[in-house]
Amino acid sequence: MTHVFIVNEQTMKVHLKYLFAGTGSSNDAPFLFDAEYINPRKKSEGVTSSAERNLAAMIADVSRIRIGDKIIFYLQANNNNPGMFFGIFEAASEAFYQPNSNDYLTEELGKSLNLRILIRPNKVYPKGLSEHEALDSLIAVQHPSDMCWSLIYRKLKGNRGCTMITDKESKRLELLLSAKNNDKYLNTNFFSFKDNTIVASNIENTYVGMGNNLDILPRLFYKEIKKNKCESHLQAYIVQNIDKEPLKSLLLENIDNLWIGNEVSCGVGMQRIDVATMQTTKKSVIINIIELKCVEAYNEIIDNQIPWYIEWMRNYILPTFPSKAVIINPVIIAKKFNDQLALQSFKEHCDTLYRANSRTFKVNPISLITYKVETNDIYFKKEY
Repeated sequence: MTHVFIVNEQTMKVHLKYLFAGTGSSNDAPFLFDAEYINPRKKSEGVTSSAERNLAAMIADVSRIRIGDKIIFYLQANNNNPGMFFGIFEAASEAFYQPNSNDYLTEELGKSLNLRILIRPNKVYPKGLSEHEALDSLIAVQHPSDMCWSLIYRKLKGNRGCTMITDKESKRLELLLSAKNNDKYLNTNFFSFKDNTIVASNIENTYVGMGNNLDILPRLFYKEIKKNKCESHLQAYIVQNIDKEPLKSLLLENIDNLWIGNEVSCGVGMQRIDVATMQTTKKSVIINIIELKCVEAYNEIIDNQIPWYIEWMRNYILPTFPSKAVIINPVIIAKKFNDQLALQSFKEHCDTLYRANSRTFKVNPISLITYKVETNDIYFKKEY
């Protein structure tokens, strides 16, 4: 799959010089080292609860990246130059945390990017693709689903320093980049940035930062015990571990051709799917729509959220797979019910959700997976 990192002219130069990509916050993340870190009320005293939730959401963003995934940079508009897409690189490491307080590149970057991955060249084209060419042009657009909605939504909402795009969106960007450069890419392992163009460099610079892992589980455990808000932490954990047991067996057919998305925008409002996966086989596409709750599941999820997500998938994702059957699995991951009667009542409400079943489109019954935390671990159970 492909991820787009948002950069400015200065950070672009540093990313190319040391071959890494990054996002993050000016806040450090002490909770990654001290699971029992107590959030202060004032920003001046440390990382507040809201700042931590924001960091946890960013951790989820970079945690979906797997080694070998493609990386494209989006250079924001500057000096009367339009926004431009540059690439193509690929992830050469898992995501890691580089504390702001121990970052030897702070001065060069001019900003804090404490969540990073190392990258290597895939097909690095010298010329960038303008935002207009990538997002506004209707050349070869036959249906609204052909447009790059992942990036259009990102622009409308003005956030997400690391955004995933669908495989079809990625293929379109790659074809446009190739055409812009007459299919000529740089045959080198070292790069610099000059006159709004990626150029080959004869200077090798090695990234020598001290990376730390992004294991969010200890903090999630602590937050659950204290009954604090932790949905962003749960999302980060799910994205980090969805292709590992036990989640792999609960959610995935296999891990081949796996696309993972988090905070997947599905409308110009604030509608976002917490986690989505796509697995493509020769004949079908299997999609999981996963709604996360750090409380017991409740009826509004069934009445409003999941039907909206299914409708969006039907209108914008189904047409991108004209020769395959699309199978959608709605999934809720929520806290374990304390009352079995409440669990049974919720199951009966799940059964009221409309389910489609045609030759090209199928919506399966809702699956409910509950979780509980104890003895410093998290346990999942498929209820139905």
